[in-house]
Amino acid sequence: MKYYIIVGEASGDVHGAKLMKGIKDNDPQAEFRFWGGDRMVEHGGVENLVHHYREQAFMGAVEVIQHLGTIKKRLKECKEDIKNYNPEVVILIDYSGFNLKIAKYVKSIDIKVFYYILPKVWAWNESRIGKLKKYVDELFVILSFEVDYFKKHDLKVHYLGNPIVDEVEDKKRVVRDTLDEFKKNINIQKKEGGYTIALLAGSRKQEIYYNLPFMVKLANSMPESRFLLAGVSWLEREQYEKYLSKSIGNIELLTDKTYEILLSSDGAVVTSGTATLETALLGIPEVVVYKCASITYFLGSFIIRKIHYISLSNLMFKRICIDEFIQSRVKPHLVRKGLLNVIEEGERRKKLLEDYKLLSEMAGKEGSSERVAK
Repeated sequence: MKYYIIVGEASGDVHGAKLMKGIKDNDPQAEFRFWGGDRMVEHGGVENLVHHYREQAFMGAVEVIQHLGTIKKRLKECKEDIKNYNPEVVILIDYSGFNLKIAKYVKSIDIKVFYYILPKVWAWNESRIGKLKKYVDELFVILSFEVDYFKKHDLKVHYLGNPIVDEVEDKKRVVRDTLDEFKKNINIQKKEGGYTIALLAGSRKQEIYYNLPFMVKLANSMPESRFLLAGVSWLEREQYEKYLSKSIGNIELLTDKTYEILLSSDGAVVTSGTATLETALLGIPEVVVYKCASITYFLGSFIIRKIHYISLSNLMFKRICIDEFIQSRVKPHLVRKGLLNVIEEGERRKKLLEDYKLLSEMAGKEGSSERVAK
């Protein structure tokens, strides 16, 4: 059977790869063509990669507007490629702005469309429900409460667990044996009374641009602590170092070591995204920070007036589990206070860790990708 899979960012690449593995386990003759990344290449071959997600991972209203020409070109190319490949099914993973346009086209040429990891239409842009009903055959959601929402709108929906659980458990097993050695090789030492704090500033240039300067200021305000910055190999070190040059020297940049960093830390400052849930499932006390372009924030605030949270954990609870600091509240003294509240023993830390246990139960067991593949 021929499958065409489209993802648009790093987390989608991870989930796409696990899904491809599950499909191959059930269908050894499976053939893939895909838009994805390095992880998907491991299962589908570089010769079947149409475009790497890094070529089109645009984020926020400003950047999308700046790259409209490229996006239109990619949409046209994708449609032509699907037509030429003629798969039995197209699988869309997240990346809703692009993928919903592709879904419309694919439906018009009578190819089945499955959507895995849905756009959060229950939180914003509910008008997309109509598009999902018209152009998508089956939905595979990763948050349990989404089932009732989509069923209420008469969509065919399945919930088979959360693939983030698979990623967390896989990575824990991989780093377990090398963690002690990793800790020994950390160059920066914390001072008496200080902590080891993970900094996850995001994986895109614009996330680094808006969030890392603040993180440097935060670290400068806590000279007794050491900060481990989780970098990604697809961004040049210069993208980080131009901001780290303003550090007092208590930040160490470590590339492609996110899980090692988190499991070596007393607490974490995490830019909103999948990483906030991963950090919670690892049991690491965290606070969530997020800054973006003013125009993006303004437009986003208008669109998502219905919801009050941005982190997945809080959305799952429908209340504050993890403290969030957004836009104008991203200030060193506010975030420092929130961070110390969950690192140091006390009621706030106790409540957070209790919530983490509930969150783990809500997220479900391992094996969701394999179950979806069946």
